[in-house]
Amino acid sequence: MGMKLDYKRTFLLGFGFLGVSVLWLLYNTYVPIFLQAGNPEFEVSGATTIGFGLSAVMAGLIMTLDNIAAFFIQPFIGIVSDRTRTRIGRRKPYILVGAPIAAVAFVLIPVAVNQIPPELSGQTSQLGGPLTFFMIAVGVMLLAMAIFRTPIIALMPDITPSPLRSKAHGVINMMGGIGGLLATFGGALLYRIDKLLAFGVGSLILLLAVAVVLVYIKERLPEASAAVEKKEQWWDTLRQAGAIPREARKSLILIQKSGVVTAMVGMLQAIPGTILHDRLTAEGRIAHQATGDNADGTTNIIPRMGIERLQAGYRRLMAEIYSPHRFYERVKTCLELYKPSNAPVHLQFDEIYAFLRSIWKLGIIGEERREYWKLFFWTLFRHPRKLALAITFTIYGFHFRQVNALNGIS
Repeated sequence: MGMKLDYKRTFLLGFGFLGVSVLWLLYNTYVPIFLQAGNPEFEVSGATTIGFGLSAVMAGLIMTLDNIAAFFIQPFIGIVSDRTRTRIGRRKPYILVGAPIAAVAFVLIPVAVNQIPPELSGQTSQLGGPLTFFMIAVGVMLLAMAIFRTPIIALMPDITPSPLRSKAHGVINMMGGIGGLLATFGGALLYRIDKLLAFGVGSLILLLAVAVVLVYIKERLPEASAAVEKKEQWWDTLRQAGAIPREARKSLILIQKSGVVTAMVGMLQAIPGTILHDRLTAEGRIAHQATGDNADGTTNIIPRMGIERLQAGYRRLMAEIYSPHRFYERVKTCLELYKPSNAPVHLQFDEIYAFLRSIWKLGIIGEERREYWKLFFWTLFRHPRKLALAITFTIYGFHFRQVNALNGIS
């Protein structure tokens, strides 16, 4: 029986995206107005407002601060949360701390704008105090958002089996879209009444949405998540094995589950002078002289199933085990099981050169570049001492795909 997406749980998780979407849309809509209002070159339709009178260029620079925070902070928080172990999970502590701070700082943005005397609107040089207050509120809000956005995004793949993540993405993106609609239409109505009311309601929605996530979404322990992920990969192998001829399925499953990176698969050849060759000769089942090459996809034996069927299964198996997805999956299995010695690693120039070539050949122009970088960062953060071995294996995989290509297997 196939896996089914837990729509209720995914819908509840989507509230986190809804709350974040509300805050971001209000921020991106009204903060540029606050920054530029009062500048003679700036025009805004609808409700009149006061502001700091900054130029469009300066306002644009300030509006890029969220991207800067995302670039430098979110990847770091993602790595740290991966390694966090608490009673409530590894993502929730960051959500629990970041969301309330972001909500409070968000409300303080219009509070800072309200400190501008109407007669001084747009006179930047005389608004040092309110502008400083405003920038502190914006900075704290962006910092807090960067702290909890990555963990709340990471919850979806944490609790959702990989084959169902596309559907889950659809659900949570729908919730984000609902948040955008609420902010667009509801925010406009509330802003016309009072800008502080619009931002206050936005903060309240964020807190309520995050509360739904914290209360109803149960995190799996990292060890349990890893076990489930391996089980999912295993079932994925079994499902896809159904597309492979029956005779080759057991070989695929054995190779993938055991993590044999450089799997040498060949068809049996009967060598003259052996008991097997003598017996098959007596049965009239020797087609020609053995080539002695176990990688050329040939056999001198006439199989009972028919040579075409045997060769088709062999070629399908070879194409599958050295496809980037299957190969890199085995590399990860091997690295998980391998226990390296504690001897210091000394890299030679030719090894560094090979690594740089692998980046170009595999990580940039290669068809497996996505799998290459996934393995690179997975190893770097989880098994840094095995990184050189991981890169070596990627080069092995490239070699075997070249051999497959020479034999017309793709």
